Amino acid sequence: MFHRRNLERVVDSLMGDMKQKLLFCWDSSHCTTTRFKTLGNRYKPLVFKELRKLWRKSDPNLPWEKGYYNESNALLIDDSPYKALLNPLGTAIFPHPFKFDMDDDSLGVGGELRVYLERLALAENVQKFLELNPFGQIAITERSHDWGFYSRVIDTCVH
Repeated sequence: MFHRRNLERVVDSLMGDMKQKLLFCWDSSHCTTTRFKTLGNRYKPLVFKELRKLWRKSDPNLPWEKGYYNESNALLIDDSPYKALLNPLGTAIFPHPFKFDMDDDSLGVGGELRVYLERLALAENVQKFLELNPFGQIAITERSHDWGFYSRVIDTCVH
């Protein structure tokens, strides 16, 4: 989870001068919070990243009209599949976590994630592309080992 100051450092490092091309950049304050902690770290709050907030333009400062983005043209990229549980299937990919002690060129020229995103950019429909071209970790569904836990978390958010 990135608070604004940390997020700005990461974006500066990853994007450099290209960060000016970003339409927006949200930090952890825009996540949907829960009263739960993650399964992997009992101190880390379990939060969701809801694409519907973008689609419905819940923040009036977003630079597009409500409804411009939807399931067919928006993508969440996160290395934690649980963060996408409140979104429709086929709207997120989950690359494996970056390892700081290893050479990771997934976003470099010819890198696995970069090539995938270049192909996705040419697709007419994000959900259809993701269905035919899975990438990274699999999404959490009713068939997942930890579904009992995640279904309880989801129930507290939607009721």
